[in-house]
Amino acid sequence: MASPASPAAERLPPSELTHLRETLASVGLQLPDGPEIEQRLRRLCQMYEPYLGAERDEPREVTDSRGNASCSGEAAMTHAFEGRVVLVTGANSGIGEAIAVAFAKERATVFGLGRRQEALEAARARHPGIRWVRADVAEAAEVKGAVDSIVREAGRLDVVVNNAGSFKFAPLEGSGEEMIRRQFEANVYGTTFVAQAALPALRASRGTIINVSSAAGHKPAPGGAHYAATKAAIESLTRSWALELAPQGIRVNAIAPGPVDTPGFEKTDVRAADLPALKESFKKQVPLGRMGTPAEVAHWVVAMADPAVTWVTGEILFVDGGMSLT
Repeated sequence: MASPASPAAERLPPSELTHLRETLASVGLQLPDGPEIEQRLRRLCQMYEPYLGAERDEPREVTDSRGNASCSGEAAMTHAFEGRVVLVTGANSGIGEAIAVAFAKERATVFGLGRRQEALEAARARHPGIRWVRADVAEAAEVKGAVDSIVREAGRLDVVVNNAGSFKFAPLEGSGEEMIRRQFEANVYGTTFVAQAALPALRASRGTIINVSSAAGHKPAPGGAHYAATKAAIESLTRSWALELAPQGIRVNAIAPGPVDTPGFEKTDVRAADLPALKESFKKQVPLGRMGTPAEVAHWVVAMADPAVTWVTGEILFVDGGMSLT
């Protein structure tokens, strides 16, 4: 970790503050006034640097000509999640893995939850700094035991990311009972069971819940109606919980990704030979012309969970290359 900036460098220039306020306001992130505002803005500088016009390959100086802190350079940054505890479900692959890694890079203590022991062991080998816990989110007793053990070990819980889920493609006529049931159990019941188990700890920390929805949650999905229905339910839960839990200081938001290229496609019932055509069809639905990456989704999960973002709740953030606009 870089050494702290000098007292003179701890101030952001007025023009920098104004620019940051306007930029964050444009994406719905309203920061409170108060003496801590500059510290919070410095924390966010690195996270929002690409959207503030900074060049990644040619970073600006950490201080300006007057010794004021610039918006580039680790020396001017603190880690927003240092000392905080994050739980990510479905963290052993794909989007969940990227989210867990992103929080770990921000110095959070990260617990990754997964259903299959062999997958957890493989994830542990890739990311030994993340703590791995086995539980099936569709089983309320397993979830409660896992969350209780995490809180006992870590002493607190600040962020819950409900990412675990199941998705299968099938038309109405070909949708079997087990396929329908498993998607609702993993996606809707699981999200509920994890939030319930985490609630006492989140109440104590005035923490945040981030639910992972999908563009399918608010767009018709022929051939994937039951998956879409589970994600619509998650968006409804997000808004209702946001109002219900706001008096307790708990924020609840959701990220709704568009098509993201993850190993999850290989777990569907789509034949391997048909996957390239399926992915190409998704690309054609995205105005920006490509599928997303897990890291792009993870970036916004971390941003919405940032402790400095204190006045955003009940939001569904579309991270989908413009897909929701079509």
